[in-house]
Amino acid sequence: MFSISVKRQSYAGLKKANRLVQVNPNFQVFDEDQPCEVTLKPFCQEVELDEQWSFVGEKSNQCWIWLAVEHSTNIVLAYVFGRRKDDVFKDLKALLKPLNIQRYYTDDWGAYERNIPASQHEKLENRTRKK
Repeated sequence: MFSISVKRQSYAGLKKANRLVQVNPNFQVFDEDQPCEVTLKPFCQEVELDEQWSFVGEKSNQCWIWLAVEHSTNIVLAYVFGRRKDDVFKDLKALLKPLNIQRYYTDDWGAYERNIPASQHEKLENRTRKK
């Protein structure tokens, strides 16, 4: 999830610029020689991680999906398919790197503990497991 900020130019055409009265200080005349600069800034701070499995043909042929869900809105940020191995989890974590996640909520599976710094990791056994 990203916030967008537009820097210094607006989309008002030059023909209308002479008739416009500037009320909003963020409203600027568009200069065709300078492209509009857009900055994307991630604002997702917390993510829940979980893995789910199914099988293809027979139970010994397991297929796992690893999910990263934004903690407050339940929006899926990223997912990967693969085995239940640390390398597959590292692929998911690499997809999340640009978001600069500050807090990870997980179940107690070992890959999370091995690959997430303790200062950023919280186990939520009661929320992620069926009783």
